[in-house]
Amino acid sequence: SALADHGVAAVAVAPIAGDAQGDELARLLLDRGVRVDAPPRFDAARTGLAVVPVFADGGRGCYFGAGANADFGGEDVVEGVARQVARGGVLAVHVGYPHLLPRLRGVGLRAALARVRELAPNALISLDVNGVGPRDRLGDGIIDDCLGLVDVLHANADEAATLAGAPAGTPPARLAFALASAGPAAGLVSSGAKG
Repeated sequence: SALADHGVAAVAVAPIAGDAQGDELARLLLDRGVRVDAPPRFDAARTGLAVVPVFADGGRGCYFGAGANADFGGEDVVEGVARQVARGGVLAVHVGYPHLLPRLRGVGLRAALARVRELAPNALISLDVNGVGPRDRLGDGIIDDCLGLVDVLHANADEAATLAGAPAGTPPARLAFALASAGPAAGLVSSGAKG
């Protein structure tokens, strides 16, 4: 929705089902100015749901029920981008959470992003790795194959440290360098309230 906040036409291509959670998510996106492009094959599925508690010490957790996300894959991304290209073009494609999407990782993710690059050769491609688990690392095959196609790889400081195998507290600039060294044009590391 940040793009829509700045007057850029934004579309969410996502497995939003025809259930109460999906209706609420679609409403929230539309209220923020984001058009929803949900593949119809997910209509009878259950929309994924995440609960993110914020703890007293400022830390966060995430409890995730995949729902339809378990079946969302590269072909859904490609078909969604193709629909947007047909409607007039695409400036950027933001793909999120491959660590939580079993059908959108590894060589499948690479194939999808290669096809996106063909469909929208001038579009910025960003990848957000929210959902990195404690044993995930660069080199484990989840995102590595596609990083040469990615313009911006984003992780928060904890996720970046985990992927890089770096200790907690490693400076964000060093983590961003580690991410960028893995293949994308740039690594972006966010640090919550610190920026």
